[in-house]
Amino acid sequence: MKLMCMLAVALLAGTANATLPQYVLTDLGPADQFNGAHVNQVGQVFWTGPGGAMRWQNGVSQPVPMGGPNAFQSGILGVNNLGDVAGYNSNGAAAVLGGTAVTIPGVIGRAVDVNDSGQVLVKTVDRSYVYHNGGLTEITGATNISLAVILNSGVVIGSAQFGGNSVRRAFAWSNGSFQTYVVPGAENSTSWAFGANEQGAITGGTEVNSSTMQPWRLDGDGLYTPLGQPPSNNLVHALALNAAETTVGFYRRTVGGFRAVAWDGATPVPLTEAVNSPGWVLERANSINDLGQIAGIGELNGVTHAYLLTPVPAPGAALVLGVGAMLAARRRRSR
Repeated sequence: MKLMCMLAVALLAGTANATLPQYVLTDLGPADQFNGAHVNQVGQVFWTGPGGAMRWQNGVSQPVPMGGPNAFQSGILGVNNLGDVAGYNSNGAAAVLGGTAVTIPGVIGRAVDVNDSGQVLVKTVDRSYVYHNGGLTEITGATNISLAVILNSGVVIGSAQFGGNSVRRAFAWSNGSFQTYVVPGAENSTSWAFGANEQGAITGGTEVNSSTMQPWRLDGDGLYTPLGQPPSNNLVHALALNAAETTVGFYRRTVGGFRAVAWDGATPVPLTEAVNSPGWVLERANSINDLGQIAGIGELNGVTHAYLLTPVPAPGAALVLGVGAMLAARRRRSR
């Protein structure tokens, strides 16, 4: 059954988040420029390096064996909070689940995401699946499906065409049923969903023309917020958001390539301006966790590297946290 949902418009820009902090940048090492970098809720970062899939944790980088005969042909496209990954090896769609590399049987394609239950989202040229415990469940009822993420609830977020209509809709799919989203004022325009958080908020974009996309955020209550366009750009993608609905992505400048961006509420902030790291150009922000850490891809002195941005606490934040902890301790002792 297909459910159509007209989104209410929330025009209160800038109310979702506080001002973006400054960040400390960690260089994770050389990277493939296309697959991006992904940070989970415990601060592990995964990306695709020149030699294949990679993981960084607590200052240490190491390869992730994805199976298949040629490690350099492996890559990572999605991660969960347990350290499992989804991606590909030289044989096709692959994942690492509980430390064991798994080539998805019978699928020549890529695994694009994995949730904390070990459900893996898999895409081939013309089919889409959820892989779990050795079995494949096909996602049917739409055409030209593009997959984004699978939430811990098992809900799949993506975009597709429905009922022979050439217009693409963002969707949420669960247990064989689609809910589609129509962006207000853009009912006849193609919309894409690129990311979602566990609270049900979705981020994506609507095509204005062949070279321009209007980014947006849909919160868990169905309120639609158009996100501001960065200056001097002609293509922008809002790729991911955290529980606070801080949203990250990238834009293409009219001259000078791509730049990573985050939205403070609905206001775009180029991330290269939020770090003091000479030699770096931050090109894409692919993911953000609930700690506010951002992972992505950039160039260091002209060479593509993966990076992790960690927020610097604002002045007085440590004092506020310390006072809060002290008051909590006093309340416990008084019981």
